[in-house]
Amino acid sequence: MVEADVYESVDIAAALDDATVVCNALRHSKLTPPDYLDVAGGHILDAMESTGVDRYLTVVPATVRHDTDRIGVAEALAVSVLRLLRPTATADAAAHVEDVTDRDLDWTVVRALRLAEGPTTRQYKTGDITLGVGSVSYGDVAAFLLDCCERGIYRQMQPKIRT
Repeated sequence: MVEADVYESVDIAAALDDATVVCNALRHSKLTPPDYLDVAGGHILDAMESTGVDRYLTVVPATVRHDTDRIGVAEALAVSVLRLLRPTATADAAAHVEDVTDRDLDWTVVRALRLAEGPTTRQYKTGDITLGVGSVSYGDVAAFLLDCCERGIYRQMQPKIRT
């Protein structure tokens, strides 16, 4: 195990030694700065470019929209409420996604409406789906990230995930 401080850009390149893929599951907490995802993600992406790692997967809130999104009524309401409750996290995640998609990397941006504790079921839906107001377990998001890596799916795409 290699420890790195991604926000301060300390030891990230060492953590990427022999890596072929980076899965970024960083998220905001009450203790993180308002630009946490954008700054830390940028440092990770910079280190990837300098070390030659080109496959990057990141998880962001589904409050980050994409031009082609299909949005149901329940999802639109849930996203609006979340944007009001956590405007800084949404803006930060959107800036991170813009940075990711502007880079010459093999990226996937996974968007989840609400992450929650629960079992890993592998019974999730992904892609251009309406999310409703439900949640998805951390384990199912991790399983989906592994599926994306192993099967080479959703490259240069921003799928949503729900159970």
